[in-house]
Amino acid sequence: MRERVRSTEYGVPSADCPLRHTRASQCVSVRTLYCVLCTPYFVLRAFCPSLPTPRLPSLLLVIFLFALGAGIAVEADEPAKKPAAEKLSPGDDLSGLGFSLAPSEGGKARTSLFGLVGEGYKFVYVFDRSGSMGGEGRESLRLVKAELIESLKRLGTVNQFQIISYNERPTIFHPTGTPGRLAFATDENKQRVARFLDSITSEGGTDHEEALRLAIRLQPDVIFFLTDGDDPKLTPGQLQKISRLAGGIVINAIEIGPGPKPAGTSFLAQLARQNGGGYAYIDVSKYPSGAVGPKTSR
Repeated sequence: MRERVRSTEYGVPSADCPLRHTRASQCVSVRTLYCVLCTPYFVLRAFCPSLPTPRLPSLLLVIFLFALGAGIAVEADEPAKKPAAEKLSPGDDLSGLGFSLAPSEGGKARTSLFGLVGEGYKFVYVFDRSGSMGGEGRESLRLVKAELIESLKRLGTVNQFQIISYNERPTIFHPTGTPGRLAFATDENKQRVARFLDSITSEGGTDHEEALRLAIRLQPDVIFFLTDGDDPKLTPGQLQKISRLAGGIVINAIEIGPGPKPAGTSFLAQLARQNGGGYAYIDVSKYPSGAVGPKTSR
């Protein structure tokens, strides 16, 4: 009897062990389970040989009853679950909390500038304010300001934006007094934009690349880039560098001129194509004084 117990203690079933009748394909898994569950009992049985050899069905029944009782005890100790928080529907009024009603996409806005559409949460407007944008008989800068204000009207208070005007150096809009940050499209900030634009005049030369680099550092979803495309134009090497820096930011490019679109491919069209955006040409001579929304060529 003792020899038979010893063999079982080391994982070898005895002659009367139920594992002797187990199928070969099930032997390893069942034997392991049986030995793990029975080890404490067989250790005790080594000191008390009179204890009977356990049968697997009886052992499994005891384990099942034990697990069932433990589960009931745990369930009784658990506190009652609180009801899930009620979700606000898009129609609920959030104006008292300082928010506008967000679209079903979770705040994503869809706006346009001179017919080019941008969709996202954050937008940066970059426009040329060099001397060539406001010469005699040309109203390019005035048209840009008017169209920009219209574009901002389509943004909700959950959206963010920034405005950069540039000549040799970029100038950034900072309504909070802290430059280099995106602003929320609140009514108050939109009014500040109008005052900011009124203070801008056309003068100086042009540095397109530095203005685009500053816009990219703000990490928007969409950049609207407006210029008359005056020299110095962006080289192919500069265009590739900007595309690498943008890393997926959509850049819409708008070229503004005093007459029909010049022949040839504009570097602005290449800029837009390389960055997933659109390109448009605006003929200022077809733009009625004080109107918004000219005809565009693409």
